[in-house]
Amino acid sequence: MISRISQWSNRAYGQPGAGAGTCPADYLGPLMLRLLALLGMTVFLLAAESAWAGRPKTDTVWTDSGDKVVCEIIELVHAKLTVKTHDMGTIEIKWRNIAALYSSYYFRVETRLGERFFGSIVREPTDPHLYIRRAQDTVRVASADIVDISSVHETFWSRWDGSLSLGFSYTRASGVAQLTLDWTNVYKTERDIVDLKAKTIITGRSESDTTARREDFSIAYYRLTKKQLIGSVSSALQRNDEIGLLRRAIFALTAGMTPFRTNVHTMLLTAGVALNNEIGTADTSQVTQSAEGVFRVNYSLFKYTSPKSDINTTLTYFPSLTEDGRHRIDFDIKFRYELVKDFYLDVSYYTNYDSQPATEGAAKADFGIVTSIAWSY
Repeated sequence: MISRISQWSNRAYGQPGAGAGTCPADYLGPLMLRLLALLGMTVFLLAAESAWAGRPKTDTVWTDSGDKVVCEIIELVHAKLTVKTHDMGTIEIKWRNIAALYSSYYFRVETRLGERFFGSIVREPTDPHLYIRRAQDTVRVASADIVDISSVHETFWSRWDGSLSLGFSYTRASGVAQLTLDWTNVYKTERDIVDLKAKTIITGRSESDTTARREDFSIAYYRLTKKQLIGSVSSALQRNDEIGLLRRAIFALTAGMTPFRTNVHTMLLTAGVALNNEIGTADTSQVTQSAEGVFRVNYSLFKYTSPKSDINTTLTYFPSLTEDGRHRIDFDIKFRYELVKDFYLDVSYYTNYDSQPATEGAAKADFGIVTSIAWSY
């Protein structure tokens, strides 16, 4: 079984350092091309769903200036209520400027204390509370305490949100070309979230005719509770030629909590265990299996006035439970700045550290800065 996995990895990824060429397309490789084809098909289906689907625009929102907006309420994020109208398209209204609203459709409402409620929503004029009408009762929540309202969509494709980030650079003096891709897709239901991610950085050097890849493909399932607790199951497939890693397969179980969440910033703390299966670049027949602890901190800071911007940072620590003295650290931070509606400039920094790399003598750390253009859908 292990030999089959190794053969598949060699065919999909290619041997490290092989086949660079001078054309940037030569750096993609078969796996990258298949990923781009899948990405294109998914984006097309999502765009088609957005254009053809959508429930009737029968919700009503009143602003404190007396304006009445008949619309479809989409979401409340970062203190802005996003609605879709017939005549004005998609617009955003500051939450503090909402005087009243009504919708008979189903929403997930989350407070700054991590409480989650599900039901139709009503806010009466002069009443500073939002009423969530559930099947069994009605819950009253102070409007100032609400940090997130999400429409619970009925169709499969309309439950997806995501972003696609692409970047390319070429330096003629050094003969170095670099292609970057960062693709995120999130599927949401009432209490379940599925998170699909694909990240890759492919660097080609014309002088040495070599290619180096850093790739991370992952899928995670999250289960939300009524309070701040979150449980998750995740799996990832990684590669990093710079630290001698041909393939790492990880399966993790974690539990987390949000100590605070507001319209300005939020934090998520998680801990758990992971199984790690690795193959180095020097000897593809040598497989290392280990168990690790997982400790992760995620912090996000938002600016919701135009132009929008946010900073998201994640620090993950993996202490080995079966290999003495080994520990790994992954850190990344991304700054996103809105250029025009739904398009952003991304600047990110990453670093990966492994005290005992999969390939003996390989570098223990890899880091870099990436600039790209992103589209959010």
